[in-house]
Amino acid sequence: MGTSTGYDAPPAWGAQKRQITQRGNIALTPTKAKSYLSNHISNNGGASRISYGGGVLGGGGDRSAQSTIGGFAGFVGQVAHDGLDEALRRNNLSDLVGGSPADIVLGLVGLFGHADNSHDAVDARSALSRLMDELLANAETSEEVESVFGDIANVETLTKLTMKFFAYHLYEQFCRVHFEHLVQQHGDAVAVSFLGDIMGCIKSLVLNRSLDIDVYEVDWMTEWGNFSNEIMRMTLEVFS
Repeated sequence: MGTSTGYDAPPAWGAQKRQITQRGNIALTPTKAKSYLSNHISNNGGASRISYGGGVLGGGGDRSAQSTIGGFAGFVGQVAHDGLDEALRRNNLSDLVGGSPADIVLGLVGLFGHADNSHDAVDARSALSRLMDELLANAETSEEVESVFGDIANVETLTKLTMKFFAYHLYEQFCRVHFEHLVQQHGDAVAVSFLGDIMGCIKSLVLNRSLDIDVYEVDWMTEWGNFSNEIMRMTLEVFS
């Protein structure tokens, strides 16, 4: 659950923040959850602006989310081509060769998740960690990590995973804006339940959705960072 340091959003966000804080103990319908997410995206600048680094929460052209998932996709390609051990060595992570899946996840999140503590970078790291934890949930050895990465090293699967990553990034942002206020007003249990409903909405609308885009025209080994802008935009537009 995204519980990183809260964000003091601009005044334009006030109406939604007040409504969510006041009504956080009321069960969410799918329609209302989608409305909250749509308003969140609109307040943040809209899908197109966010996707190209102009969002309010990212600010200053921050594209941490796009570069994070782009770096991960490139690493998956390295694993498919050269094997996990060599890919780790090439990225100055030799100490993780033969390491546990948990240690490998931490190392890769640190490698691709940017070292700064900007809000967008923190959310991107959390989203990548969530995605990798899911991918490697059943992996017990580094050999099994290599097998999982080999299985996902194709354009279609990486496109779906990129969309899932941006959905999780949206969730982390939403949590950052609203979690602390929900806890202060209603307590931990209500806050967790409310945000669980938000995640349920995200999953139902995004995670099984296909994108109307010709992914096979993309050289994902070299172009994934730019291609991810469009995937992010299309992901966010699901909620409009």
